[in-house]
Amino acid sequence: DSDIEYMLNDSYVLKRWENVGAAKLMGVETSYRQDLFFVPSWLKLTQVWVNYTHLEVSGENEEDFVGFTPDVLSFGVNYIRSRFSLRLTGAYQAETKRSYILVIPGTSAEGFIPPRTYEYQAAATQYGVSAEYAFTKRFSLYLNWTNVFAEDLRVYRRAPDTPKFAQNAQRHVMPSYIMLGVRGRF
Repeated sequence: DSDIEYMLNDSYVLKRWENVGAAKLMGVETSYRQDLFFVPSWLKLTQVWVNYTHLEVSGENEEDFVGFTPDVLSFGVNYIRSRFSLRLTGAYQAETKRSYILVIPGTSAEGFIPPRTYEYQAAATQYGVSAEYAFTKRFSLYLNWTNVFAEDLRVYRRAPDTPKFAQNAQRHVMPSYIMLGVRGRF
């Protein structure tokens, strides 16, 4: 990808992205799911699963690739009975290069932001719980709980030679949400 900039006035820049150059994206994805038959009888309908994806960018335009995560790991345990289900999940996302920091020549930022500065999202893991209990075939109670431990999202900026203490960091508060509801089919 390449961008073309048009300066409209002192405050606005119009950008257009074009696919040019050469880069290669390679990766692997693996998944595994296992029913737990060796556990006590009341746990026989338990299943564990894991999914992992790894991506690598190479080539002369690899610096232009932003917004994708190089490593993603998701995992969980499912316990399903005839009237009750419980799912515990986790998702890990490695550090992600989110965007290039554009420095407009002639602005005050030009002397303070070094070339090749990018915004990154720090690695993070979030957990979730989902459960449902069916009172009848047409009426059930459910719970969805996302980001159980209320892990905040950290975003920072750095150039290749920026020491850790000098990275501009932000913390985005990511609350834990609990949704409790009734499902009915009429």
